[in-house]
Amino acid sequence: MKNIKLKELNNQYELVCNEIVKRFCAKQKIEFDYWIGDKVGVIALFASQYFIALDDIIFDLNSNQPNGLILDWQNDSVDYNTRSESKKYISYPSYANGERYEQINA
Repeated sequence: MKNIKLKELNNQYELVCNEIVKRFCAKQKIEFDYWIGDKVGVIALFASQYFIALDDIIFDLNSNQPNGLILDWQNDSVDYNTRSESKKYISYPSYANGERYEQINA
């Protein structure tokens, strides 16, 4: 491992990140646009409207969440925070475990 050059590691990292996104796109049946700021492995844009962090993509795939749940989470987050004066955030793992914005003010 010590002999692997940093440039090669970076290339491998980018390949792995892009393969993860490719699998996510196949699962969700959604188009990948690009990495925000050309920073591979941080936040990806899908279908010109969904900004999703790589760690949430990985969680979605590894925990075999239902198709569309991550998109519902994004939509619910945007809807809640554009309607509410007090901004709140529910993480994707919490959303996948049943937490919802309607429960915040209940």
